[in-house]
Amino acid sequence: MKRTLLLIITMFVLVSTCFASKLPEQPSSKTTISILYSDTILDTDIKTKQLAKTQILGLTIENFSPKYTMLLDDKHIQLINKSGIQELSIVERRDIINSFSDTPTDYIVVIDVLPLTTFYAPMRDRTAMQLRIIDVKSDKYLYSGRLFYLPKNSASLKGCYGELNKQLNTILLNYFPLN
Repeated sequence: MKRTLLLIITMFVLVSTCFASKLPEQPSSKTTISILYSDTILDTDIKTKQLAKTQILGLTIENFSPKYTMLLDDKHIQLINKSGIQELSIVERRDIINSFSDTPTDYIVVIDVLPLTTFYAPMRDRTAMQLRIIDVKSDKYLYSGRLFYLPKNSASLKGCYGELNKQLNTILLNYFPLN
């Protein structure tokens, strides 16, 4: 009797495990944040642009990924470019949302690093980053503004973009808390 009961339980566990592995995966319950990133400040090689992108987004994605699904994909920028708009800074909110018609997302963060340089004293080179946060469901901006960095002396690429990353994280934490 005990053997039969043990055999039935073993068969049940094996069959249920087999069927459970065939079930489709459940969609993630995490909020999805998609990031559109453009850097028009550098007219240099791809390696330098990639380094700048890493400096601005690296820690942000690392910090927010445990709680949110973070998507960073250039295909949406390419879709916007195909519609005739070449600068991310002038794209309308509806055009941005429409470019995500094939990708379910809750929020879109648009980051456009802009050149903003002055050459007269006492101003030094500055960097600006346009930031927009769009709530896709309500079709509204949660945030739209510019972040600036004015170095006290000759700033390295790492220092300049690192400072913009700090400002970006501060704003994102207002809308996407980590606790």
